[in-house]
Amino acid sequence: MKLLQDEKLNVSVTTRAGEDNVLWILNHLRSHPYRGLLGKVTYLPITNTNKNEWRSEVEKTSFALLYHSQNHGRLNITDVTDSLYDNELHHLSDQLGRQNVIVVIDDLKKSDDEEKERILHSQPSISRLARELLLFSDKEKDPMPVAKQQVLLGAFRSAYGDRQTSQTSQSSKFQWKHKLLVAFVVVATAILGRKIYQKRH
Repeated sequence: MKLLQDEKLNVSVTTRAGEDNVLWILNHLRSHPYRGLLGKVTYLPITNTNKNEWRSEVEKTSFALLYHSQNHGRLNITDVTDSLYDNELHHLSDQLGRQNVIVVIDDLKKSDDEEKERILHSQPSISRLARELLLFSDKEKDPMPVAKQQVLLGAFRSAYGDRQTSQTSQSSKFQWKHKLLVAFVVVATAILGRKIYQKRH
């Protein structure tokens, strides 16, 4: 099924890292098989001075990947001393919904389930505020492991389905209100016509 451009998901990869660090995942999301689901795929930087601009851009986003590289310090996403993304993670989850946020940690030496559980145990807000935590070692970028591609595809398909359901629900409400308005006009016209008839006769 081919989707119209405005029906597709706009995805932002947002981070304090430079665009060069996330170019691999931006290029991956712009390639097949994501083209059928994703519209704009953009880099959204986080700085200490662009809070308002960043929040404005988040409003244009359908789905966010919050990215962090271990090359830029410790694994301090949230819930720990000097965490880097406490406010941003909360805002993304509040604005987009938990199901539309994935946390990505890159350049790890270990990216297995044991490491994932260790991170989630020490930083529980990730599970509470994001649908998934994806870990990547420096050897998993090109190509991306199929299992992790499937996680992303599943998340995007789910987000697209939720969006369509919401649009259908809104359309149904509009149609119901329209029918109610038409019925009201018909009844009001009939009553008015009867009153005019009674006055004349």
